[in-house]
Amino acid sequence: MGDFMHTREELQHLQSLPLADKIRLTRERIREWVDAWNGRVYVSFSGGKDSTALLHMVRELYRDVPAVFSNTGLEFPEVRKFALSQPNVTEIRPEMTFVEVVTTEGYPLISKSVANAIKYARRPDPEGRLRRYMTGNVLVPLRDGTMGRSMFDKSRWQKLAEEAPFRISDKCCRIMKKRPMKQYERDSGRHGIVGTMAREGRLRERAWLQHGCNAYDTPHGLSTPLAFWTEQDMLEYIARMGIEIAPVYGEIECIRKSCHSCRYATTGADRTGCVFCCFGAHVEKRGRFVSLRESHPALYRYCMEGGQWIPNPDYDPDLPKYAEDGFKNWNPERLWVPSPEGLGMGFVLDTVNTLYGRVLIPG
Repeated sequence: MGDFMHTREELQHLQSLPLADKIRLTRERIREWVDAWNGRVYVSFSGGKDSTALLHMVRELYRDVPAVFSNTGLEFPEVRKFALSQPNVTEIRPEMTFVEVVTTEGYPLISKSVANAIKYARRPDPEGRLRRYMTGNVLVPLRDGTMGRSMFDKSRWQKLAEEAPFRISDKCCRIMKKRPMKQYERDSGRHGIVGTMAREGRLRERAWLQHGCNAYDTPHGLSTPLAFWTEQDMLEYIARMGIEIAPVYGEIECIRKSCHSCRYATTGADRTGCVFCCFGAHVEKRGRFVSLRESHPALYRYCMEGGQWIPNPDYDPDLPKYAEDGFKNWNPERLWVPSPEGLGMGFVLDTVNTLYGRVLIPG
């Protein structure tokens, strides 16, 4: 099963299906997953609209399936309250706080794949592949027979990797969400169902192409029965079924495109992931931190204000300025980290925007 690869054409076909067909197929994937583990499953429940829709669908079929909420402290307060108000919800917590993760690992910037590449490219003895992606030194055959840059090329972010005086990492989600969930799985013997979609990012698309909706052959096993859904599918399903969602979203409205079709939208927040996360913020039309400033000013101030300089424990005064491949060795004497007054994200965003000469991430 692990060697079987789906195709993007298959995924696009599934994504184009009517909602009724998607509901039917998703129910089939859920039943297959529950049967495969003899009912020993759980729903990973963030309190967001997608996992709320998933929980509704699972419990229509199996009303006693537990939901598990990882209380990271990074949720909107309305989302946390909503999640914990639902029946049969187990609350778990990470071992580290967000401040501890950012201080020791780094700020979550740009995307998981970019942050991961920056983290490893900065090492004095970097993994060659990730360093080459960061410097643009990976060429691959293109369809026209010429050679061009890999789809994994990260050279756009080399300046950020070399110049920013703060750590950058993709480990936040792993430490604060995935690790507690894996511990729950070990303790309970249950296998997870999550509400992620392939359209949400390249890594999630690749996971579906490799495993489909039900990944039986991964170390822990994971079901993503909504993988081929779209944002519009999710909103339409919630609206049609009359599902209660966290109040931070407001209402779901049908904006009529024609007499036979609607475009659905929330009147409040359109995303409610981790409040302080910067992943994907550089591609948003309206910055998430601009919205946070308007909707939750106290959280915004904590996010943007504060910050402090600390000595870099890995600073090497004898390290050459440049590596042999031309990469500027990352070797700041001081590091910017959160302080008791706040996360210091204002300085982080100002640094990114200054390096790129424009407002890349509005704050």
